[in-house]
Amino acid sequence: QGPPSSTVPIEGTRLDTLAAEAFLEAQARQKTIASIQIDAAQYGRAVRQRNDPVDAPGVDTDFQRQEASLSARLRHQSSRFAGAVGLTVGARREARNLVNEDDLLGAFAAQTRDLLRQADYEEGYYEVQTEGRIDLSPNIRFRTEMRGGILRHDTPAENPDDRDEANVWATLGLNWRASATLSMILSATAHRDHTVYLQRTRSIENGVQQGLRWRPEIRWTPRPGTDVNVYAEVRATYTIDDFVLPGRPRSDQSAREWRSGVTARHRLTDQYSIRAEMRYGELRLGRFIATRFAEIPVDTLQTFSGKMVVQHDARLVSQIGLSWFVRSDHSPSQRVTIDNVTATGPGRILLIRVGPHVALQGRVHRRLAVTLESWWAMQQRGVHLFGGIPDGAPSSFRARARRLDRTFLPLFETSLVWRIP
Repeated sequence: QGPPSSTVPIEGTRLDTLAAEAFLEAQARQKTIASIQIDAAQYGRAVRQRNDPVDAPGVDTDFQRQEASLSARLRHQSSRFAGAVGLTVGARREARNLVNEDDLLGAFAAQTRDLLRQADYEEGYYEVQTEGRIDLSPNIRFRTEMRGGILRHDTPAENPDDRDEANVWATLGLNWRASATLSMILSATAHRDHTVYLQRTRSIENGVQQGLRWRPEIRWTPRPGTDVNVYAEVRATYTIDDFVLPGRPRSDQSAREWRSGVTARHRLTDQYSIRAEMRYGELRLGRFIATRFAEIPVDTLQTFSGKMVVQHDARLVSQIGLSWFVRSDHSPSQRVTIDNVTATGPGRILLIRVGPHVALQGRVHRRLAVTLESWWAMQQRGVHLFGGIPDGAPSSFRARARRLDRTFLPLFETSLVWRIP
């Protein structure tokens, strides 16, 4: 007599993957190379339920994904100039199918089938890329990169997500080596994304998002064993609707961000060094008025963080020091309750976290590195109220609101890095 058959429901999954790639490269002329790459892939997944009850059968599904792309590229390189131009054309398709629809109840089967179909899509895209580099002098290098493309996304009738997307992205950079100890990197990036939904039910979401970013960075090595890196970044992003329904206000948005930081390292001996990091960020959100290029502020978030440690470099790298984090968030409506007295109004939420920091990093394999980090942080949270306080509130209400609570947080983090050859 054999073992009894199992009556526990079991879900079985079968995965199938087939991929192919072809690459052709030829020298068109001296210092100019042309290349063509073709990629195609087929992915399949089948899910089957086993031993499920007869009166409550499970859901069996099939999933198929196909994708293909063709890329052509022409690049030229000389002693002072390098450039490339390329074109990519591709298509993707995903389809899901309910296999055992006849075994399910009518309403449940129809609902499951429709949910699966809503995730199906077909899309085609093409993109043009260009990049270049020119050495203006032995110490100055100019670089540029641009991309632009169009995406067509088609969905079944159950999903009104049909849309067209057009995007353009460009960046300009300048590397300047002023001396053997001082260098500067300047970069400017711009992008514009336009999304148009083809179904009437989602056409109100049509809009344009455009942004600019400017980032200067200075690297200074005043003496051997001492490195200083200073950077600043300004970013502005604006989201503008294509049209507004009659009687409704515009919902255009703006986001402006300023970030800066400094990192310094000084080597004391062959094995000991001091490392310091400080970062500041400020994000301002608002309602954007495109006709006047102005904004109405909505929220402001400020962060300040840093770390100062002593590092010992050996087979096992260790760090010990102090880290801190400060966050200030302006809230238009903040509620504070102290001694059964509640105040509601605009305010600034302040969070302070500071404490010792310890880290260990070692290599357990020639390709595997493990990092262990630990903090023992004191965290204090408070609210700076800008409005009035209720009658009958104690005189110390505002001062106590700035120190609502204080806690100690033990934090532990582990990371693994595996290097693939």
